[in-house]
Amino acid sequence: MFYFLNGYRFTYDDEVRTILKQFGTDQTTVDEAETIEYLRSHTEEINLVGEIGQWRDDLIQYGLDELTGGSSNPND
Repeated sequence: MFYFLNGYRFTYDDEVRTILKQFGTDQTTVDEAETIEYLRSHTEEINLVGEIGQWRDDLIQYGLDELTGGSSNPND
């Protein structure tokens, strides 16, 4: 959420768990340069206004579906 609120998307994989576990166990063993490179390579800038607009639209549609008992999703 921190990345998102600052206009970025962080797309992590299983490697982040290893980094966090290592950091939590003994922070001195974490290679700072490698960690920074990992974070940079898995982060992309987003259009925050557009993303928030999409969330808003999705929430409105969800609310309408709940109120009317209808859904555009055939799996519901």
